[in-house]
Amino acid sequence: MKRVPKQIVIKTGEEERLTEIIDSFFIDTKEYIEQKYPGNNYFSQKYFTLKIDEKNTDEDLRIMLWKDRVVAGVLCTRTDFNNVQYTFFRKFDEVKRLYKKI
Repeated sequence: MKRVPKQIVIKTGEEERLTEIIDSFFIDTKEYIEQKYPGNNYFSQKYFTLKIDEKNTDEDLRIMLWKDRVVAGVLCTRTDFNNVQYTFFRKFDEVKRLYKKI
C-alpha cells in the first residue's frame, strides 16, 4: 500500500491537477482492503459540500466507505491566501474489528 499523500496546497483554479492523485489514493485504499480482507467488497464513495452558518462553501469532503464506515478521505479547504489545501487520511480500525467478526 502506498503512503497517505502529504497535505497539498495549490493555487485556486489548478484543482484539476490533483484528480489523478485523489483517484489513485482511493483506488490504492480499496485494493489494500480487498487484498488484506478478502470477500468483503462493500465500498461506496460520498462527496459533501461543507456549510458554514447554513451557507454552502467551496470546501468539500470526499470519503470512501466500507460497510458504511469511513476508511479514507480527502478534505478540501481554503487557506488564508485563498489557495486550495487537500488533506488526506486513512482509518482501518473498523475494518480490522469488523472483519474478525465475519
